[in-house]
This record gives sequence, structure tokens and C-alpha cells, in this order.
Amino acid sequence: MENILASLGALPMFLLMFLVLYFLLIRPQVKEQKERETLISNLKKNDRIITSSGLVGKVIEFQGKDNRYIIIDNENGSKIKLVKSSVSSLLDRKQ
Repeated sequence: MENILASLGALPMFLLMFLVLYFLLIRPQVKEQKERETLISNLKKNDRIITSSGLVGKVIEFQGKDNRYIIIDNENGSKIKLVKSSVSSLLDRKQ
């Protein structure tokens, strides 16, 4: 039994470190990315959003191939065209 463990060397320790890193770093990041993709694909007209640059506005319409762009209206009355992927979070959803 000791010969088997000695021949493995540090392999069990590397496997353990990989598992710890996977569950602490990789898995939460993948989960967050899936949630963000779901958020972006479920955007609807009149949703209030925050972009990655900090702009806050209401979605007015979708444009481009596959609705790649959104037009938002900030409370000042200006309309801004953005790439849909720049949305970072949803403030609230108005029906």
C-alpha cells in the first residue's frame, strides 16, 4: 500500500487543489455568466436597466440583426443606442 501511495507522489494533492479551485472560482463564475445571458435574452420593452458603464434607462426598442442593439431612454429625454451585451443588471420590470 505504501508503494502505491509513494508512486503517486503529489498527484492526490494536485487533484484536491484542482477540485477546491473549481468549486471556489470556476463554478460560481460560470453560474453568474449563465444568469447574465438569461437576463440579456429576456429583456423586454419598458424594462429599466443599468449598463456596465453606469447608464440607467428604460428600454424603448430593439434594433439590428437578432435584436443586437437596444435603444434606451434616460430620464432626461435623450435616447441612446447600445449593444445589448452592455446591460449589467435589471432595476425593475414594468408591464
